This record gives sequence, structure tokens and C-alpha cells, in this order.
Amino acid sequence: MKGSFEVVKEDGYAKIKYRNEPELLIQVILGIATIFFWILSLFIRELFMVVEIILGLFMFSFAYNNYKNFNKKGMAIICLVIGLLFILTAVLL
Repeated sequence: MKGSFEVVKEDGYAKIKYRNEPELLIQVILGIATIFFWILSLFIRELFMVVEIILGLFMFSFAYNNYKNFNKKGMAIICLVIGLLFILTAVLL
């Protein structure tokens, strides 16, 4: 499993090397935006379509992270299908 930090041995010493992974930050931002717009949609009903679109994008980023960072290919396919369903229901309904 890949993480954001990696331990590398150099000259007999262990060094911690940081890897920049912006895709995890995007997933966190989309998760926070989903919660924020969901709370707003409790008061303004028209914003629920925005919640479904952001939730679909969140599921796409979740699928990408499962595929690239955590090597869970089956879960990535499931997340892609769920994300596609969220976006289709937002557009069609």
C-alpha cells in the first residue's frame, strides 16, 4: 500500500521522504463540499441536484484513489458505477 510518507535508507540512516499526492486532497475537498451542500439542501431544495453531482465527482475521485494508490481494482469499478448513477440521476431527474 502506498502512503504519503516513505522511509528510505541512506548512508545507514533512515530518512522519511514525503510524496505529494494531490488526488487525496481533492477527495477530501469534495467530501467536505458534499456535506456542506447537503446541509444547505435541507433548507433550499433546489441544491440537492448540486449535492448529487458533487457526490458523483467524489465517487470518481474515490475510484481513482482506489485504483492508483490502494490497488483495489474491483472497488474502483463499483465506485465508478455508483458515481455515474449519481450524476445520471442528477441530470435526468
